[in-house]
Amino acid sequence: MARAFLFIVGMVIGAYGMVLSAQIPSYLVTSVQDTIRRDTIVLEEVVVHQKLSPEEQLEAKKAYHKEIFGLGDNKNMVIINPLGGIAVNIQKLYNHFSRRGKGARRLQRIFEEEYADDLVNALWNPLLDEYIPLQGDSLQKFSLYFKPDLDFLANATHYERVEYMVNSLKNYRDSVDVIHKNLELKAEP
Repeated sequence: MARAFLFIVGMVIGAYGMVLSAQIPSYLVTSVQDTIRRDTIVLEEVVVHQKLSPEEQLEAKKAYHKEIFGLGDNKNMVIINPLGGIAVNIQKLYNHFSRRGKGARRLQRIFEEEYADDLVNALWNPLLDEYIPLQGDSLQKFSLYFKPDLDFLANATHYERVEYMVNSLKNYRDSVDVIHKNLELKAEP
């Protein structure tokens, strides 16, 4: 108790210009290293696996969003029995006209567009790496401006794809400024 009092008195007197020597009690001193050791958290090892193919990504989305694909299903609402009679699936009829069903079908369309975009990227990006000598921002803008649609990439031969890339690169180099301005204008709104 006397040491703590001496320490406090020494601090007050030291503030007014007098120097007083006192021993600081050990229970008032904490080491910086002690707090660092206590605050450190050891993380578990994380293993990164190979990226999924576009088909596997779509199947994973279907498995994760089962309810969305169930609500958006409006096929086979009415079934005609060959022995006579008509069967109407009330749930599918309701989902066809409900807000949740329309939202589910909209989300399904978004998933299908992402799937098509992933397929295009899977076919387009290896060709970019192999045949286009651009780098950085120029490569990104070239890829955005000249990316073909899925129908062309799926039906074209390898030679036709390479020919398209060479012609696109020639067009890009001839009008770099115009292409960059067009892409900046599209990004502004």
